[in-house]
Amino acid sequence: MSHWDQSEEEQHSNAAARHWVDKSLSELVLDHPQDVVVTILHNDPWCHRPTMILWRQLVSTSRPGAGNVLWDLLSVLEDWPLHTTSTSDGENVVIFPLAATRALLEIFWIPQCKVTLKKLFPRFLLALLSQTFFITEERYEEVDAFWRGCEQEGQFPSTPNRFVLAVLKEMLCYLGYKKLFLKVEKKAIWEKLLNNETSCTAMGLLARELHSASKKLCSQLCQCLVELLRRKEPHWDVPSLALLAKFLTFPDMRVWDEDIMELMPSYLQSKCSLVRRLGLRVLISLFKRHVNMLRIRLRHLTELLKDEDGEVVRMALAAIIQILQDMMIPVCSMLALELAERLWPLFTHDNSHVQLLSLQLFQRVMVSVSKKERRLLKGQVQQSLGQLLCHLHDESQEVAEVRICELPVSPWEVPTASRVTLLQAAAFLKKRRLSQLLEMKQIEAVGECLVMPCLRSKQESVREAAIRFLGLAGWYMGDQQNNLEFIYDVLQCMKDDASPSVSKLATETQHILTDIRAEELGRSRRRGRLLWGWRRLYSAIFRS
Repeated sequence: MSHWDQSEEEQHSNAAARHWVDKSLSELVLDHPQDVVVTILHNDPWCHRPTMILWRQLVSTSRPGAGNVLWDLLSVLEDWPLHTTSTSDGENVVIFPLAATRALLEIFWIPQCKVTLKKLFPRFLLALLSQTFFITEERYEEVDAFWRGCEQEGQFPSTPNRFVLAVLKEMLCYLGYKKLFLKVEKKAIWEKLLNNETSCTAMGLLARELHSASKKLCSQLCQCLVELLRRKEPHWDVPSLALLAKFLTFPDMRVWDEDIMELMPSYLQSKCSLVRRLGLRVLISLFKRHVNMLRIRLRHLTELLKDEDGEVVRMALAAIIQILQDMMIPVCSMLALELAERLWPLFTHDNSHVQLLSLQLFQRVMVSVSKKERRLLKGQVQQSLGQLLCHLHDESQEVAEVRICELPVSPWEVPTASRVTLLQAAAFLKKRRLSQLLEMKQIEAVGECLVMPCLRSKQESVREAAIRFLGLAGWYMGDQQNNLEFIYDVLQCMKDDASPSVSKLATETQHILTDIRAEELGRSRRRGRLLWGWRRLYSAIFRS
C-alpha cells in the first residue's frame, strides 16, 4: 500500500513512529556517542546506502549530540593502526579507521558539521596523513579485503591510501584551502606521499606548503603534534617527527620548543633508525635557536656515536661539533673523556663522512677541555695515535686530502684531516719530536717515532704487540714500497731479539707480509684488522 493509499490515521501513526525513532536516536547519540559510532562501524564498515543515510541523519539535524559524531570518528582515526577501539567481539577493529574515513566522506560537508570540523581540522589533517603514511608503508590483509568490498559499492580510488588522501583533499577544498591543495598538487607532493620511498620527504615538503598557506594552522598543528608525541605511540612517530622537523625551521614556531626538547631524548633511543634520524633533525632545528638548551643534550648525542646506522652517527657528530663551536665554556672532563672514547674507533668507520667528522670533533675535544683536566684525556689521545698514523697512508682521498676550514690552518698548504689531528694530538701530549716530524712531512720517521719505543721496551708483551702492529700496518699499506721496506728492515732486526717468542713472531710476520704483498684486500677488512692490532699494542702498553 502506497503512502497515498494510507489513511490519515495511519500516516499520523507512522509519523509518530519516525519521530519516536528519531528522538531515541538523538538520545543515544547524546548519551552514548562512541557506542553508537562504533556499533555502526562494526555492523556496516562498507557504508552501504542505508548506513550512509543513517550517518547523514545523525549529523543533519540540530540535535545537541550531532557534533559528537565527528569527535568519535576522529577518535577512531587517531587509533590507527592500534586496536584500542574495541567492540564486544573484537572483530573488524583493524579496519575501523578506514571505515571511519569512509563515513567521514559522507558527512563532513553537511552544513551542521562545519563548525565542529573547523575546530577539529588540524587533528583530522594529521590523522588522515598518518593513515595514508602507514597504509603506504604497511600492508594489512584485512584492509585489502575491506577495500575490495568498498570498490564493489561505488567508484573509489584503486587503493585505500589514495582514498584517504582523496578525502583529505576534499576536506581542504571545503574548508577554504583550495589554493594550498592546487599548489601541493602542482608540486606532485600528493604522489610522493603515496610512495614508501619518498613519503617521509613528502611530509617535510607538505609542512613547508602548510606554513606558507596558514601560519595559524601550522601553530595548531605543532600543538597537536606535541600532544601526539607525548602519547609515545609508535605509529605516530615517523609522520609526526617528519612534519615537526620542518615546522621548527620556521622562526615563528618557537612556542613549543621547550616541550619538544623534553620529548626528544626518548626518541633518540628509539629502536627505529628512521625515528632516531628524525629526532636528530628536530634537535638540530632547535639548536639553531637554543644553543644553551642543547648543552644538556650532549650526553644523549654522545650515546648515538655508537649507533649502527652510519647516517645517525654522521648527524650526531655534526650536531656535537656545532654545539662545541658555539659554547664559550670548556668541556667538562667526564664529557670530554666519553667523547674521546667514542671517537677514536670511528676513525676507521666505513662511512668516509663519519671518519672526517670524527677527526674534526676529536680536535675540538682536545681544544675545548680545560688545561687542568687534560691529564684525564691523555690516555684516549695516546690511544688514537696509531689510527691517525695509518690514516696518513689512507686510500680514501676524501680523508687523505680534505681541508678542515673550521680548524686553525696548518703550516702546509693542503692539510689532511688525519695529519691535522695527529699534529694537534702531538701538541696535546707535548711530543715535540713528533710535532717536528709531522711539520716536515716525514711520515716514515713519524711511524718510527711512535713504534720504536715499544720495540725497545723491556716487556716482551709490548714488543710482541708492536710487531703485530707493524705486520698489520704493512698489510694496510698495500703496495707502498718505501714504507714496506722500512717495516721489513725493522722486522729483520727483531728476528735477533733475545726472546724466542718475539723472534719467532717477527719471522712469521715477515713471511706473511711477503706472501700477501700481491693480494688485493678489501679496505674495510684491512682497517678492521689494523684496529684490532693497535688495540692489542696499547692494551699491552697500558698494562705495563
